[in-house]
Amino acid sequence: MNAAWDLADITMGGMTLINLPACFLLGGTALKALRDFERQQKQGKNPVFKAKDIGLDENETDFWR
Repeated sequence: MNAAWDLADITMGGMTLINLPACFLLGGTALKALRDFERQQKQGKNPVFKAKDIGLDENETDFWR
């Protein structure tokens, strides 16, 4: 039984090592999207996400045009 928990701990640590760099790489884009959302709310608009508003190239996105 302990071996199963030890294996679970090891795999969770592995997933953490993979996810942390991804969070750092995507964090800037997420903050830009949050700031754009808050800006639209302050203007009294119903916030709508558009990739070009946060500096993403629309030709490189599949959904956010």
